[in-house]
Amino acid sequence: MTATDNINFDEKHLRHMQDQLSTLSKNFNHLRNKAMEKSHAIGADRAAWYETESEVLDAAINKLEMAEAALRKGPLEKAVADGLVKLQGFIAKLKGEVDADLAKLKSAENNQ
Repeated sequence: MTATDNINFDEKHLRHMQDQLSTLSKNFNHLRNKAMEKSHAIGADRAAWYETESEVLDAAINKLEMAEAALRKGPLEKAVADGLVKLQGFIAKLKGEVDADLAKLKSAENNQ
């Protein structure tokens, strides 16, 4: 049994992933800009991380768009479905990082 055996990647599932990536992208860009402000609570050291991960996030969005196009043509190939499983893991990991930085940002703003 593989990781994709219990997952049905239909249009609804891909739209949900797209919504998650869209929200992540919005928050990500906001935090990246804040991280570049040297005096900000997130810290300038995070700016490099955000810059690197920004490229990975863009690639993830492109990968999802390609999967959506493939789904419109018919059932997804196993390799595409396996890639989507990895993409879900990436989304979860990145969401954790972004949520933690959003919490730091909110806390810092509340303490000012």
